[in-house]
Amino acid sequence: GGGGGGGGGDKNIKEEGIRGGVALAYLSSPGTAFPIPQAAYAAAGRRHAADRHTWWHTPLSLITGGFKPNCRPPCHRDRGHDADDGGELEPPCDVGEATPPGEESRGSAPCYVHNGHLILQGPNYALAKTLQNWRTVVARAGPEGVVVSANMAPASRTSSMQHVKTIASGLEGQRHFPPLRAFDATTSADLMAALLLYDLGCEGSSAHPGWKGGSKGGGGSDAAANDGGEEAHPMDVFGATAVHGGSWRCAYSVDSIGKASYVLGAFFG
Repeated sequence: GGGGGGGGGDKNIKEEGIRGGVALAYLSSPGTAFPIPQAAYAAAGRRHAADRHTWWHTPLSLITGGFKPNCRPPCHRDRGHDADDGGELEPPCDVGEATPPGEESRGSAPCYVHNGHLILQGPNYALAKTLQNWRTVVARAGPEGVVVSANMAPASRTSSMQHVKTIASGLEGQRHFPPLRAFDATTSADLMAALLLYDLGCEGSSAHPGWKGGSKGGGGSDAAANDGGEEAHPMDVFGATAVHGGSWRCAYSVDSIGKASYVLGAFFG
């Protein structure tokens, strides 16, 4: 009974989205896993190659449990087959697997997945935010898809973050790992409100079903790019206008520098 009710609710939302102009809106979290643009991935790799020789990184890394590179080996996704045309979708390659010979001509593309999960936030938070991302993809899908604004908000000095001294110190200490930056709460609120208005008022925004990635969306060099004229991958919506606060381009994963950020924030601000 409950499952049937949920399905009916989804159908009603989609119908109202077409007939009544209803849209969904979320603040997406950087604390999940999602695809990021190649430019951001490459920048993180270059920064890691340079920053790992910084004299204080090695001892602090050893003391706090080790800094892990932000660049995970890319996986590959096939974009050259359509099940509706009678073809079968190819299984995805394993993470880190090289592109098989001839795959380039068939449309296989590397996918750079950013792992933003934090042990501090726990499994319940990770599950809740991943389900929220899934809900975004489902609501936008198909001919009856609705507008869904799911812009990613940066780490911010909100009252809940500042209330716990350990977290507040860690937030301030992130600036010692450029380009990470924490935002003031008022700045984040104004910025995310502006992005919401853009999503609702501009048909070229990534919030609209049928968005074609880089060919229509904004977002600069960290925008999810797809200039082939085809619809963007459903997961690319989370990287289109994300305000990631530097986490995509940092040399190390935010989770692995958490303890070091606290130490640096507590002693040096």
